[in-house]
Amino acid sequence: MRHTIAPYFALLFMCLCALSTSGCKSLQSQRFVINEATIQNDTEGTLHNVRVKHEPNGTVGATNAILPHKSLNVGFDGRTMMANSCTISWTDDHNQFYQKEIMLPKNETNNPSEMHLHYRIGANGKVVAEIEETH
Repeated sequence: MRHTIAPYFALLFMCLCALSTSGCKSLQSQRFVINEATIQNDTEGTLHNVRVKHEPNGTVGATNAILPHKSLNVGFDGRTMMANSCTISWTDDHNQFYQKEIMLPKNETNNPSEMHLHYRIGANGKVVAEIEETH
């Protein structure tokens, strides 16, 4: 009895491996290659202790302050964006703490170009993440 079930487990295992590999490739193709990131303050006040944490990989970017209508911009060698979402936190001029979790855009068209990840923090705690062509 043991010998007749073993080939089915082997076949099931091979199918699961094939599915997981194709799933990873499809997920990988939905990721942008990023070579620049910006956190932009679209509010009328200074943002303090701004922190962006990407999930699930845990990478963090932070700065002490971003002045009104200014931004923090970081350029780097192109790398695949491994995060699915991020948590952005900051404190405004009135010492009001904000923390927002947002989903990051997917590369649904499989664009191979290096892109710019742009976070915009607006009034009333509004946060948007956009992907733009790198200039």
